[in-house]
Amino acid sequence: MAFGKVITAAGVSAGIDLGLYVAGEIARAERAQIIQLIIECDPHPPFDSAHPSKASPEVLEAARAEMLERNRNPRNVISVPKVLWSRALDRVRRR
Repeated sequence: MAFGKVITAAGVSAGIDLGLYVAGEIARAERAQIIQLIIECDPHPPFDSAHPSKASPEVLEAARAEMLERNRNPRNVISVPKVLWSRALDRVRRR
């Protein structure tokens, strides 16, 4: 709910909806839809583009381009395997 300069939300999904709403207000609805598609958020958000079948061709292409660009950064590519490796090592060390 928006109250002048204050916007509130309660709960995880509502927080995501709030973030998408704010992104739409700050950076345009298309940018919020791109974010929604990338994170695949589809409960009942303020934008309906969380799946490729629902996104407009422009949003779909922009999301693909952004994901490809992020994959070019070695830090992004290595972060998931690094986290999984750390968790595996932690499990072994606990034994």
